[in-house]
Amino acid sequence: MWFSSGEVIRLFLWSLVFGLCSGAFYDIFRIVRIARRPTRRVGPVDTALCVIEDLLYWLILAAAYCVFIYDVAGGRLRLISLAACAAGHAAWHFTLGRAVIFAADRIIAAVRAVLRLIFRLTVLPLARLIRILVRPGVIILAALYDKLKRSHELSLARRGYGVKKGK
Repeated sequence: MWFSSGEVIRLFLWSLVFGLCSGAFYDIFRIVRIARRPTRRVGPVDTALCVIEDLLYWLILAAAYCVFIYDVAGGRLRLISLAACAAGHAAWHFTLGRAVIFAADRIIAAVRAVLRLIFRLTVLPLARLIRILVRPGVIILAALYDKLKRSHELSLARRGYGVKKGK
């Protein structure tokens, strides 16, 4: 089946839009990576999550592209469509994608700062209060334990530690 020039242009433009959308969709995964960026070294769990995210992205994108080609191009894969999708994705990545990631990085940093402040204002004072209230009880229990231990040791010593006396 031959495409007319109008159909080729239509396929090209829709493929550009699909590429732009795939770039925006990938930014969701990039934002998740920024949000769970480790403060220390990257471990095997972080690497595994990254691989799983990439596999999930490519599986969803492949299925969406198959549906897209079936709908727009009658199920026939055209090289112009792949090139336009790649161009759309690159256009998103190097223009709006940078702005989105820049904003997401700043927003996530601000949210982390607010959460850190809330933690410092609520959890840390509560932990200090619990420590102040519990410490005397722990000291009293430790002294009581030592006294009971000494008392038990003295009673064992009086009885000869369970050793029978010979006749």
